[in-house]
Amino acid sequence: MTLNKLEFSYAGETALKPSVDGLAPISEIHEKRASYDILADLLRILSTDSEINPTRLAQRSNMDTKMTSRYLLLMLNNNLVNKDYRSSDNRYVVQITRKGRGFLTQYQRIVTMLE
Repeated sequence: MTLNKLEFSYAGETALKPSVDGLAPISEIHEKRASYDILADLLRILSTDSEINPTRLAQRSNMDTKMTSRYLLLMLNNNLVNKDYRSSDNRYVVQITRKGRGFLTQYQRIVTMLE
């Protein structure tokens, strides 16, 4: 695999953008995820870990901590997750609830139907 430069133009100016032979440029790969897709991704991570702290959840989901906090608040308000304080190691952990598992199951069914 070799790196090369791909020309593109914006507002009449030409610039160079890195790409990899045989692969689409990075800007063409990244698409915005819908809110329900992000929720499902976060819940999927939580379903594989019995408990996880918010910072680690942000890292595992490839999101910044501010955005992860917004989604955690949404999930907490809708009872999709629980947040507990662990005094033994002085940290908060997040756990998926039964309702959160139900949301994830329904999401996966819908995605399967649409394929």
